[in-house]
Amino acid sequence: VGFGGGEGGNPDDGSSGSGGGGGGGGYALGRPVAVISVDVHGVQVQPVFDLTKVAIAALTAFGAVFIAWRRMSRAANKMEEG
Repeated sequence: VGFGGGEGGNPDDGSSGSGGGGGGGGYALGRPVAVISVDVHGVQVQPVFDLTKVAIAALTAFGAVFIAWRRMSRAANKMEEG
C-alpha cells in the first residue's frame, strides 16, 4: 500500500517572488501469517507456510556460512605460511 501527498503555492500579492511547496510519501508491505476459519465446528487458526521464503532464507544462510568458512580457511593458511 502506497500513499503520498504534497502542497504548493505562490505569492498572492502579485510580486515576482517565487512559490514554495513540499510533499512526502511512504510505502508499507504486509503478508499474511495465518488464516482464521470460522464454521459450525468452531474457530481454527491455520498458519500460512511459504516454502519459497524458507528455501531462499536457507540458501542465503548457507551462502553466508560458506563465505565465512572460506575466509577463515584462507586466513588460517596465510598464518601458517607466514
